[in-house]
Amino acid sequence: MEVNPINKNSFQTNIKMKKLILPFASLLIVLVFMNAAPKEYTKITYLDRNNCKLEITPTTISYIPITKAESSSGMFDGGEPWKKEIDNDVWFEINSQINAHISNKKNILKERVKPSVAFVLEQGKKKKTVIATYNAELDEYLKSLKTLKTKMD
Repeated sequence: MEVNPINKNSFQTNIKMKKLILPFASLLIVLVFMNAAPKEYTKITYLDRNNCKLEITPTTISYIPITKAESSSGMFDGGEPWKKEIDNDVWFEINSQINAHISNKKNILKERVKPSVAFVLEQGKKKKTVIATYNAELDEYLKSLKTLKTKMD
């Protein structure tokens, strides 16, 4: 049986398409994963609305409160300092939540005004400061890590 030239061309086009689909699909999956995965920092410093600091590394989170003497009113006391070990899952979640907040351009501010927050993001020797709107959920999550039980506990 002889193949009709129209069907033969169609058959060859089908084979070419199948050969192209796999590499294209693989590339697409890689691109989607790269965009979905959070940018991972080596250190994050979070300055809350009151200028209390959370210094976060892949293994620890430290709360460094401001004192009454450091506060603009002379009345605010940020409480007691604390330090907590964290695991990779928590570090990944912190990166994810911060990236989600600062990747939305509506949350980025040009200057620090109350009640804004700031992130000092370090990747190796590179350091970048991002001023952003206050996000109550993110703030509460970061401060709740003081009592969070992790694999390290």
